[in-house]
Amino acid sequence: MSEQCKYHLAWIGRCKNLAIENIMCEEHKNEKCISCGKPATRQCSETGQFVCGAPLCDDCEHTTYPSGTNGGIGFFGEKLPEGMKEHCKKTEQKYFSWMAKSLADEYPEVAEILKDFDEGKTTYTEADELLNSFLKN
Repeated sequence: MSEQCKYHLAWIGRCKNLAIENIMCEEHKNEKCISCGKPATRQCSETGQFVCGAPLCDDCEHTTYPSGTNGGIGFFGEKLPEGMKEHCKKTEQKYFSWMAKSLADEYPEVAEILKDFDEGKTTYTEADELLNSFLKN
């Protein structure tokens, strides 16, 4: 029995082609993550004027800019954070999204999590886990 390709297309969902190799179809079997070079599992779904669409693995994502945005894809956007590329490992993010920042205005617990991250007391991954845990409760 053939299996469906596991590659996720931005704003579309799973690829409809049949998997032939490593759970990917002919079109996606050789896709490499634009950030780290590992096998890509999806397209970047960040939007602006256009959809980013860059191939990414599960460990990488679009870089978050100091304002908490994706930099304005297709528009005259912000300058990338120093030393960063357009995409990065999730663990290398320097900023949280505008959504997380806006929650900090209403929830002191979120403000504390972001403050600890900004002060280097927690890593991005640790702070993200704390935020997700807070949101689940």
